[in-house]
Amino acid sequence: MSHGAAPATHPDRRERLRLDDTSIEKEANGSVTTRVRLEWKDVTVEGTAEGLDTRENVLRLGAEAAVSAVGHLVKDAVEIELVGVKATRAFGTWVSMAYLKVATPDVSADVLGARALENDDLVRGGAVAV
Repeated sequence: MSHGAAPATHPDRRERLRLDDTSIEKEANGSVTTRVRLEWKDVTVEGTAEGLDTRENVLRLGAEAAVSAVGHLVKDAVEIELVGVKATRAFGTWVSMAYLKVATPDVSADVLGARALENDDLVRGGAVAV
């Protein structure tokens, strides 16, 4: 009986970015502030975005806050541009989608992320799609 190679990383170390928390603060004037907190390898960062309180905009603000948080992690090593965010019906449920352009000094790529919207949580839906 042969055994595969042992994992190269410590089993307790997280290799994926984790969405820790999302929130939204609504103001009386119709504006909102979204916050997205991410955790990666024992580092926690937060991104924020502000705008008007509309369904489409809150989804976008969740995505913008996530891009902002990721930017704190990668600093100048990676450039991330949020091209668009959309919610659409697919397979009987609402799905949030985010389209990004990601570039390093050596390579660039177009990236599409999608996630089923859970409990109509638009901030989280935008963030997870990113």
